[in-house]
Amino acid sequence: GSNVGRVNKQRVFQVIDENLNRTFAWGEWDCCIFAMSCLCPDRLDVLVDQYDTEEGAIAKIEELGGLDQAVSDFGGTEVDINYVQNGDLIKLQGQPTLGIANAGNILCVTAKGMKSYRMSIAEKAWRFNDE
Repeated sequence: GSNVGRVNKQRVFQVIDENLNRTFAWGEWDCCIFAMSCLCPDRLDVLVDQYDTEEGAIAKIEELGGLDQAVSDFGGTEVDINYVQNGDLIKLQGQPTLGIANAGNILCVTAKGMKSYRMSIAEKAWRFNDE
């Protein structure tokens, strides 16, 4: 396959390293913006400065057709939760939170900073490459 849409795993970890202590802010640095910074940075303008509350973030996702539709439009392909790889996009169970698979855990940006969650609470996964 071509390299179109292929995720640069190096970039994923660079984003994580550079933003480890960045302060959470809706519409500036939240779970969706973290995920997009890693996976499709050229589309960040769709989210950045488009909302400044949790309600606004949820409304924005609705406007994009819901989470699954938005992820698909941005180039994500759903993968079986049992075959997750580093750099895959993960949706957590029971909360509208996205994270990135990293070393067997899910790394998320939260109001309390970057947190790692157990993979057992993953609800869905998407891969942003063409392999």
